[in-house]
Amino acid sequence: MMGILIKKGAEASIYLEDWCNRKVIFKKRHPKNYRIPELDRVLQIQRTKHEPQMIHKAKEAGVPTPIIFMVDLEEATIIMEFVEGKQIKQILSDLSSEERRKLCHQIGMLIGRLHKNGIIHGDLTTSNMILTPHGNIVLIDFGLSEQ
Repeated sequence: MMGILIKKGAEASIYLEDWCNRKVIFKKRHPKNYRIPELDRVLQIQRTKHEPQMIHKAKEAGVPTPIIFMVDLEEATIIMEFVEGKQIKQILSDLSSEERRKLCHQIGMLIGRLHKNGIIHGDLTTSNMILTPHGNIVLIDFGLSEQ
């Protein structure tokens, strides 16, 4: 059912999958065995609903984010666009100081749009920013975001 595991975090596992003839990400939330099962289920559902809502709000604010294709509350899974490109953290050291300055300015503009719209990303690291082959920055992983 799940494709290639590309990241296993504390909250969720991220799988790269071929789905409906396109590359997608399956983000599946983990149950927490230390919680009361009923409470854990409620939290899983809330968090699975919350992230796509925040991604949508960020997109409305003019911040590039992955397209959400499907939310499966039963499986606590979000199916979203796989964003082609590289994490900013992977390329930062390879850039000239001028390219780095431009990139940081672009990142600052995106963060400004989020904050102007009352959106807090919650995990703003260069690992959660993808530079596409077209030179756009896409923010990912809104799992800890708030508004």
